[in-house]
Amino acid sequence: MKASAETVIGCERGTNRKRWISDRTRNLIDDRKEAKKRKDQAFTRARAQAEAVNYRKLDKEVKKSCKQDKKDWIESKCTEAKEAASRNDIRSLYGVVRQLKGAMDNTSVPIMAKDGRLLLTESEQNLR
Repeated sequence: MKASAETVIGCERGTNRKRWISDRTRNLIDDRKEAKKRKDQAFTRARAQAEAVNYRKLDKEVKKSCKQDKKDWIESKCTEAKEAASRNDIRSLYGVVRQLKGAMDNTSVPIMAKDGRLLLTESEQNLR
């Protein structure tokens, strides 16, 4: 049932955070994984060195392809944002901006005074 569902519906690889990686890059990643496995399972030193050279070559290709995929994805999102701005479609524009910006990172942690109350202003927190 699982195999037939994958053939009919398809399988999306990767997380939502890595949606910019193309199928070509994913295939290169699989090839690199196999090369690493062959390198680790090599019996002779000469064979291991040859497989290490192949692995490094594939690793460079994967990194280069990932950079290009991310650059292309960002450019497509920028054109999408530009089109949304020209149509005055604020909802789509802010959606694209949120995708490009990523998750919010709230690093401000409340600081307690010695008497147990919260220090709200930045100057009080710096003094503490």
